[in-house]
Amino acid sequence: MEVIHPLQTITLSATADTTEGLFIAPDGSICGTGEKSVGVSRDAAASGKALPVVTVGIYRVIAGGTITANSPVTSNSEGKAIACSDLAVTVPAGATGVTSDAAQPTLSITGSATPEAINGYAMKAAGAGDYVYIKLV
Repeated sequence: MEVIHPLQTITLSATADTTEGLFIAPDGSICGTGEKSVGVSRDAAASGKALPVVTVGIYRVIAGGTITANSPVTSNSEGKAIACSDLAVTVPAGATGVTSDAAQPTLSITGSATPEAINGYAMKAAGAGDYVYIKLV
């Protein structure tokens, strides 16, 4: 049994025609790729009309691809949920080959904001076009 448990809903003005189950930005637009959402559209709304947005709790989002249970999700270009990609660090190659590990630079990663905004965590697996139940963060 799927559980929807919205704990807080706010009302924004939709900047475009919107359906239920999309990630919504703070200005009332549909989120773009990797964009941090304020929540998920609870109902459909026409552009310029009131758009109820669930900001806290568990709510369903349309999946934009295959999502595994417990994986962090972000928004695709259509505001649908997609799995976040793993964080990767690349060491740039120089023109001179390095033959000693002492010459390798020390890498450090600082800060807490990732390039992709995590909008929630999938409660169960889902396929593209299905609803995936998300614990909003």
